[in-house]
Amino acid sequence: MSGAAYRSLFGLVFLAGLTFGIFTASAFSWNVPDDTNVNSRYTVERIDLSGVPENKLSTRLRKELQQRVGQKFSPEAFAQLAGRIREELKVRVVAPRLLRGSSSEQIRVVLEISGRRIDVIGSPSRLAYHGRQGWTADVRAGVKGGYVGFVSDGDQLMERFTGMKAGYAQSFFDGRVRPGFHFQTLRSQFHPTTLAMVAEPYRGYQIYQPDVIFTPWRGADREEVTISVGLRLQRFTIPSPGVNREASHALINTLRYQRVWGEESTGESSVHAQYALRSGLAGLASDYRFTRQEVQAGLDWSRGRHDLRLSVQGGGVSGDAPLYERFAYGNTTTLRGWSKFELAPLGATRAVASTVEYGTRLRRKLMLAAFVDSGSVWNQNSRGAVRNSSGVGVRTKDGFYFYVAVPFRSGAVEPVFITGAYF
Repeated sequence: MSGAAYRSLFGLVFLAGLTFGIFTASAFSWNVPDDTNVNSRYTVERIDLSGVPENKLSTRLRKELQQRVGQKFSPEAFAQLAGRIREELKVRVVAPRLLRGSSSEQIRVVLEISGRRIDVIGSPSRLAYHGRQGWTADVRAGVKGGYVGFVSDGDQLMERFTGMKAGYAQSFFDGRVRPGFHFQTLRSQFHPTTLAMVAEPYRGYQIYQPDVIFTPWRGADREEVTISVGLRLQRFTIPSPGVNREASHALINTLRYQRVWGEESTGESSVHAQYALRSGLAGLASDYRFTRQEVQAGLDWSRGRHDLRLSVQGGGVSGDAPLYERFAYGNTTTLRGWSKFELAPLGATRAVASTVEYGTRLRRKLMLAAFVDSGSVWNQNSRGAVRNSSGVGVRTKDGFYFYVAVPFRSGAVEPVFITGAYF
């Protein structure tokens, strides 16, 4: 299938998802059991919460729940309250259980709350350190959908980008439709190895990104499918005299799936998968025409003291893409122990990597872990060598990690320290 035909097919899939997301969002907001409608003749004697303490709710929500006491039971009213509780507590399930009251005309309503909701929108703050590539800091703060943040990231791309970012997103239909807008203004700093191979890299860029995220499916057991569509309008500042601006405007699409089984106390498993497509637009005065595709998938399994993580990712870039779009494996998350400047100083247009990591619990939140990473980065019309690395370290449930990683190469053993935290 040609690139143009593939993009057309994928565009139709996302258009169908967008339409489905809009017209079905409200229909999936809460599944009221069929037997609750016949209970509308009963008076609510009492409302209790199960799974979380009542003081976790806002004062306003607690008051609204109390206002329902003494009134006739309304499935619609409790459906709306359940949706607001889910959104406020970021949980997956708020289900009613109706119990007999103190008299034949009264019922007691128990709202059973369970499951941490999957949040594919947010991105936590993080700190990271790679022994050969330095520090990374990405810190954000915000309230009520808006955020501002500072970033100095030498990990994800072939450059260190430093600057500010901000954004705002608003949820509708119980979080199933979430339009947003994001902005970044960043300064670029390139490694000497990269500068020796490219004449005039850009000095920085601004990104304006309007997007909409749809959640057309939420399953009964913390299962979720999301589709995001949007535009990324990006302008580079370049050092050339005369023309000092270049534009790279792209259509961005991402399809995500995640499901979680079980509970942390008894054993939990989860799977996740993601397909992302960025396509440089021929219109909108863009200077670049390209297609970038990336696939990620993983499995997390935990039972008792044992924990297993499997992940695989890879992708390709075709066409005329800026350096920003190239793959930079060999960092704190992929091919750990290797340096991205050693593997591909200008980044790569093809990449694949996998990780197998096993952990055993030392204390309640602290785990001793060992991993093996494998992968390859290469450019079109060339062949890439398979690289491997291994390491040991500790990590916690709260997001902290510390590893000593060793790349497999001929010659002397050169361990690399990697540490960081998500918060």
